[in-house]
Amino acid sequence: MEGSSQHFFTTVWETIKNVLTVALMFIVELIKGYFELITLPFRFIWENCKETIMTVWEAIKTVVSTVLNTISQVITSIMNAIKTVITTVWNAIKRSHYNSYKRYFICDYYNFNSIKM
Repeated sequence: MEGSSQHFFTTVWETIKNVLTVALMFIVELIKGYFELITLPFRFIWENCKETIMTVWEAIKTVVSTVLNTISQVITSIMNAIKTVITTVWNAIKRSHYNSYKRYFICDYYNFNSIKM
């Protein structure tokens, strides 16, 4: 008797598990079906518009890239012009001071040598 009651409860438990598994699988498949049904129009729209959207996106990227490259070139040109002006002024200042010091030291050297002791 004990063995048959254990067998009975095992069978009942296995049946409950199978029923719940099948019910869960049915619910999952039902949700998948509804999801497919809801997303189907959007997938058709995407497939029909994808090429146009990608073409527009590439055009936008090209325009933005061109504008940024132009801005970069303008800034680079301005910075190079500023660098050239500053370098030219700095070199003129260096030459001016160098020539002043050179004249001063040359005169000083000759004046020192002309002193007789």
